[in-house]
Amino acid sequence: MRQNIETIIKRWVLMSLAAVSFSSCIYDKYHTVQFSITADAVGEDGKSLPDRLIDSKRIYFFVNDRYYDGLVPGADGSYQVSFSEGAQYTFVAAGSEDDGAFRFMEPVNGDYINSQYVEVVDYDNISALYWGSLTADGSSESVRIEMRDVRCRAHVLVRNLRHCFGIGDYNVVIGGLRKGLTYAGQGCGDMTEVRRAGAFQNDADLWLSDELTALPTAPNEGITVRLQRDSGEQIAYADVDDDGNRMALTAGGDVVFVITMYDRVGISVTVEPWSEVYSEFAF
Repeated sequence: MRQNIETIIKRWVLMSLAAVSFSSCIYDKYHTVQFSITADAVGEDGKSLPDRLIDSKRIYFFVNDRYYDGLVPGADGSYQVSFSEGAQYTFVAAGSEDDGAFRFMEPVNGDYINSQYVEVVDYDNISALYWGSLTADGSSESVRIEMRDVRCRAHVLVRNLRHCFGIGDYNVVIGGLRKGLTYAGQGCGDMTEVRRAGAFQNDADLWLSDELTALPTAPNEGITVRLQRDSGEQIAYADVDDDGNRMALTAGGDVVFVITMYDRVGISVTVEPWSEVYSEFAF
């Protein structure tokens, strides 16, 4: 009888151990995600840029939009990641052509993904800033983050300026610009405004400003455009387009803010892609 009891106990212990081992295998197989990440800066043509063009490259790891860790690349340049399923995992990759043109804020554990990541040192000299992200789902053993230049480009084009106000020296002041970027790739930080000179284009009554390079507009915000003489006299002001929409700069965008003068007080404002406007000029 005693032997039978010992045999039953041994069988129960072995079955329990087997169940624990089997559960562990299931957890490893079905509840842990492991893969490698690579990150490459990509040019406007969609082709990867050589690593030598990037002053530094960083990958940040966020869990449920809170900073968890920074990742260190292996010998092959990839980042090996292993974590449990059940939460939202976001990886942010960033780098620049000139780290000296920015102030970087390294995150600490628990920082929100919309916290400020970088700030421009000199708004008149913004170096290329590459950013990209992905949310991992564990469906692939290898994933790639494309980092694209988030800088925005813009011009201001004024039609009929000569007709309404005559020949003269004019400039535009663009306000509502943000000096920083969050880990989520959104504009943030201190506000600034930038003055741009310009010139009439040949014999046409078209005044075109010099190019503005900027960071994206912060969410739910817009920029302002003030047209003035070099003396400071304001000619026109706009903060929305003809449809009442805020004028904004989006990452990688290249736009023209077109102001059409009807008389000394009446204006029209539209936002158009630079690719559709530049053909009007004989450079």
